[in-house]
Amino acid sequence: PPKPPQEAFDACASAAEGDVCTVTFGGKSHDGKCVRGPDASAPLACAPPRPNPPQEAFDACTGSAEGDACTVTFGGKSHDGRCMNGPDGLACAPPHPPPHAKGPPKEAVDACANLSSGDACAVQLGGESHDGKCVNGPHGELPIACLPNDMPPPPPEAP
Repeated sequence: PPKPPQEAFDACASAAEGDVCTVTFGGKSHDGKCVRGPDASAPLACAPPRPNPPQEAFDACTGSAEGDACTVTFGGKSHDGRCMNGPDGLACAPPHPPPHAKGPPKEAVDACANLSSGDACAVQLGGESHDGKCVNGPHGELPIACLPNDMPPPPPEAP
């Protein structure tokens, strides 16, 4: 995850962990709590509260136990997940795959089947031929695939 802005550290400079804080950045004030990062020796930073899951996520876990499989529907789409215990109770939490969870198109993977990362390639997409180069996903987790020269690389995983 990205490092908090300096203003978040400044807002908790003389506070204790868990204290309420207010931080201003981008011209807007945000209320939060002073928390430490993943490293216990990290300085405190003012973090806004996480948004609560929608009611549908809680409803999907009614009568379930933590870790049970669940399905929740948001915006007309169903998502499988697991019931997770949060500050407001048990809620269905879908897995958070990277933005390109489905991976590159099969044609792009096939175009690099016998090539290495960085090699030149050509792929047929949408009825058009595209020259490109073979690349892995942003964290190396996707199969090697032909990225057309006229397309941006896949974005890194969101925090």
